[in-house]
Amino acid sequence: GNIWSRRSCILPRFVGCCAQIYNGKGSVGLKITEEMVGHKFGEFASTRKPSSSGKRASPSKTKIRQKEKDTQVEN
Repeated sequence: GNIWSRRSCILPRFVGCCAQIYNGKGSVGLKITEEMVGHKFGEFASTRKPSSSGKRASPSKTKIRQKEKDTQVEN
């Protein structure tokens, strides 16, 4: 069923059930396992977007790195 209360504890009677946990924008599907008992529903539904690992460096950092490369080439 749908779970709107992310702070509710997962009880042993929920093991094996599927739940839709609200993350602030939509619902995330989750199958409850024994390892999840005692935890909160919200721990298993992220509310943040994953950050992109290919993020560009700021221009100031790029300039510093370029200067470091130039000094290494000269030596």
